[in-house]
Amino acid sequence: MVGSSIVLATDLSDASVEAARWAQQASERYQLPVTAIHVISISAAHWTTRAYDVLDTPSIMEESRAKVSAWYAEATGQAPAESRVLVGHIPIQIREETHKIDAAMLVLATSEKTRWKQFFLGSTAQSLAQVPPCPVILVRPEEAMGSTPVKEIAVGIDFSSNSADALAFGANHARICGAKLHLVHAGKSPSFMLGLEHLPKELIKTDYQKWANEEMNKFVAKHVHLLEGLEFRTHILKDHPSHGLLEFTESNPIDLLVVGRTGHSRLVNETLGDVLLKVLQSVPTTTCVVPANASQE
Repeated sequence: MVGSSIVLATDLSDASVEAARWAQQASERYQLPVTAIHVISISAAHWTTRAYDVLDTPSIMEESRAKVSAWYAEATGQAPAESRVLVGHIPIQIREETHKIDAAMLVLATSEKTRWKQFFLGSTAQSLAQVPPCPVILVRPEEAMGSTPVKEIAVGIDFSSNSADALAFGANHARICGAKLHLVHAGKSPSFMLGLEHLPKELIKTDYQKWANEEMNKFVAKHVHLLEGLEFRTHILKDHPSHGLLEFTESNPIDLLVVGRTGHSRLVNETLGDVLLKVLQSVPTTTCVVPANASQE
């Protein structure tokens, strides 16, 4: 695990309670402190209420930090190691502060809105998922993750280097939690392999399923050290990547889905990076988005 702290980004709402519990549970498992961050966004409403006085008045800043700590303690039963209150554009402030803190992971809640609107309107979560400063954990508000053990973890695999980063995080978390690991690849088109995208599908004879199985075996062999001691299974799904991952998480008792932010294979339009937001809009479980080079193997 790279990093020395777990960061919880919270707006102090009820939607963030399960994210706080997830962060506290991870803190106890990894033996890492939690830093709770609350950002006061730049808005006319905050300007009229003089919310920005926290920057100039030490007593107000201390009171604001105490409020964040009290909220976290009420949500989790434990006080955070530190609370920070910032002012500015929320995703930018969270990203910059996460780098300063040397975060091992950033935990935050997705929107409480109806599922089809969640990420369209959840600008903070969407921004941080698109450019993750470290592994970003997106916790569904409706999930009782704080009290439910993680038993099944799925990792999206497209055989890229970022897939290895995702696997490193997923395997480490599975080891910490004593969970079973699922390596899931979903894909359909074999045309990229031959450079024959212009040809009718009936003329392309490549057996995608066979190719994908071979690639998965190579991928597992290359990264077998990450899987040592873990119970795991591989899954090859003949489906579009976003739909395949969603179907898998919906059809199996998956407690955490781990995906890489970008892909570097020749499946340019089929990589997890390209379908990431499609997955996040509908995935029924908590999701971790892992940036490239996060594992630093």
